[in-house]
Amino acid sequence: MSDKLITLAKILCVIVGISFSLMLVAIFFSTAWRVLTLSGLVG
Repeated sequence: MSDKLITLAKILCVIVGISFSLMLVAIFFSTAWRVLTLSGLVG
């Protein structure tokens, strides 16, 4: 039982870490895109 709980906790940590990283990357890209658009380099 405890092994299953540990495995579940590890999986949850991995999922949370991946989604957090994706969120950071998305924020970074949207900010960079906004800066580039404002400075007139893109579109």
